[in-house]
Amino acid sequence: MGKSINRSDDLLMSNKESSIIEALEIAGNYIVCERKRVIPLSMISDYEKFFRFIISKNTTKIHLVIPMSMTADSSKIKNIIESIIPYAEVRVYVSDKIRENIILCSDFS
Repeated sequence: MGKSINRSDDLLMSNKESSIIEALEIAGNYIVCERKRVIPLSMISDYEKFFRFIISKNTTKIHLVIPMSMTADSSKIKNIIESIIPYAEVRVYVSDKIRENIILCSDFS
């Protein structure tokens, strides 16, 4: 099972790490996952190719946190991920706490 996040640990984190933790805090709850990846937007030129490469075939649940600047692409990204892993539960969140990265949290079977 994924590791839960302790807010008291924020004092030991850099500003970047702290903003990532805040971005994972959605509606007062923490997203808990088995694997968390912080991916710079500069690494993504084609959503489909990128997600086909990075998402494991045994993924059962995906939480994707994207910056506000990508709001218009949120449905497109969700549809692409669902086409790659049709049996996985996919949730896309938009956050104003991140700007240059996306956060991909995955659970596996």
